Amino acid sequence: MKDAIVVREEKKDIISIDILAASIIGIIMWWLTEGVHFSWEYIAEQIIAMNR
Repeated sequence: MKDAIVVREEKKDIISIDILAASIIGIIMWWLTEGVHFSWEYIAEQIIAMNR
């Protein structure tokens, strides 16, 4: 049972990383396609704030 829980926790971390990566890529793609109305510093701050 303990091993099953550990494996599940490891998969949870992987899924979270995948979702995080997709979110960051989506934000950057939006920023580039909609025009760079915000500075890269602002976008970076927003991504950091999203992950806290």
